[in-house]
Amino acid sequence: MIFPGLKKLGKQLGFKNNGIFFYGYLQNCFISFADGQGLKLLCIRTPVALDEEDKKKIKSWEKKGYASQVSFPEVSAQQITITFLEKFLPFKVAKIKEIIEDIVGYIAAKYPNAEIKCSTCQNAATSDPEMGIYEIDGVPTPLCRACASKRQKEIDEAKEELENQPDNYIQGIGTAAAFSIPGILASILFFALGKIAAVSGLIYLFLALKGYTWANGKLNKTGLLIVSAISLFFSALGTWIAYVIYVASELAKTPEFSADSFGDRIFAAFSLIEIPELHEELNKNIAITLIICGICIVLQMRQTWKSVSRARIKKLD
Repeated sequence: MIFPGLKKLGKQLGFKNNGIFFYGYLQNCFISFADGQGLKLLCIRTPVALDEEDKKKIKSWEKKGYASQVSFPEVSAQQITITFLEKFLPFKVAKIKEIIEDIVGYIAAKYPNAEIKCSTCQNAATSDPEMGIYEIDGVPTPLCRACASKRQKEIDEAKEELENQPDNYIQGIGTAAAFSIPGILASILFFALGKIAAVSGLIYLFLALKGYTWANGKLNKTGLLIVSAISLFFSALGTWIAYVIYVASELAKTPEFSADSFGDRIFAAFSLIEIPELHEELNKNIAITLIICGICIVLQMRQTWKSVSRARIKKLD
């Protein structure tokens, strides 16, 4: 989501909006910016590799207290990434505009004849009709037609490879279940330490996913549903087992059961958890565990599904 401040700045600069980023050329630089969670992100692509003097000049915005972080993520040092953290109030867009104008003006003055080149091959330049702006997984990127076609081919081949991959559902189910069993120990440990055992819901998802991928289970929609079902099942089962053991350990502290064997106390705990108060507490723990596991599943499924099957590239202009 792009908030009003950046929308206004985007309109002032005459930039386009792809729903995530505002983007466009300014003098001989390519600019894009977006809102994030508690931050604003500014990316500036320069027409040449920056030298140490350039970097020092640009990094000075950190010292001035405007930018939270200035980084140069590419080896070629043609990409500038500037982060503005927002703690309580939105970062002032006027300051972002000031930084853009300063850096772009500096680059244009020092390298007046340089042009933005294809971010992959570095051959085609802005004036070349083969150049364009392409959206790669939501990020506007200057690319030449040949590199865009090559990237699309790679994406198509990756999708085809995923589609042709053996399902391995049976193997995946078995190993996901086997990997999830140690999670029961985590639930037992959380109860023993008096902590919220529901946190173990995250552990079950992690273990089930590790087991499934270890068996080369296919991570399509069916695969993700299998992992989700197994992690939810073991979240409930693990919490139930851990609670029974917890009750049995508490019985060991009472005179009536202190001399009994562990097996006898477990048998007694099975009967005791039918008491309404204990049964309600058990159900609450299971419900909270399932909720936490469910939230983690939704987040993980979104991330995994996007990474394995939704890579995309399209021309923006």
